[in-house]
Amino acid sequence: MVFYLKFKFRSRGVVVKIVFCFILILPLSCFSSDVIDREMVEEFLYKEKKFIQNKDVSGFSLLFADDFMGKDRNGKTIGKRDVVTDISSAFINASNLLHSSKIISLSIYKDGSSAELILENETKLLIEVGGFRQVISSSGLTKSVIAIDDGLLKYKENVYLER
Repeated sequence: MVFYLKFKFRSRGVVVKIVFCFILILPLSCFSSDVIDREMVEEFLYKEKKFIQNKDVSGFSLLFADDFMGKDRNGKTIGKRDVVTDISSAFINASNLLHSSKIISLSIYKDGSSAELILENETKLLIEVGGFRQVISSSGLTKSVIAIDDGLLKYKENVYLER
């Protein structure tokens, strides 16, 4: 019985160490590549979807390069700070968010360090105040440039396209 308890305790410690090492190594392997491929882009978009649905502002902000430049729906020039501020507001006001992006076009540049995407995006926000409930839907086409920045895939540019 003593042997069984010692073995069980030691094996649990080994399992914990293996899981801990896996957790440490996992973030290092995400997107750490020198060349962009379709699978990497799809994983990037999946992470974006999950960050939005989980209302994870810090995770969402990691998807944008510090020098990100874009244009909002009205044509106003925006930077990373503007995007993060807008999404933070949506996270605070919406009780639930759904987001999806469908790749319409993907052009990976020859060196593989950046790519141009045309995406069809759809976002739905559920706003609940007291007994009032309203779903707000937003959809549109965007043209984005993504690039590997510090070993991670990030948005560098983004503009909305007319349908």
